Amino acid sequence: MKKIEKKDKLTACYKFDKESNMYDIVVNYPLGKLTNCDANYILGHVFTQEFKEEMEKRGYDISTLKFEISPKIPTNRIDKFETLNKKYNC
Repeated sequence: MKKIEKKDKLTACYKFDKESNMYDIVVNYPLGKLTNCDANYILGHVFTQEFKEEMEKRGYDISTLKFEISPKIPTNRIDKFETLNKKYNC
């Protein structure tokens, strides 16, 4: 499998938001609107408030949260990853 650059991965981390003056989970989705639904899935079903509270109860420091996942290349998801297939010569 080809090594995918970090900027092409779906990532999430815990960061300070200056506008709200609070910490929050921030998701980067590399292909804009095409992968926005994937980011929404992660925020709505994985990194929920319940998840945050449970991890803190178990003694974890949620501010150290880091997550990344790479798309499969080559993939049959041409609708989302056509540009990555071309970039990685698949």
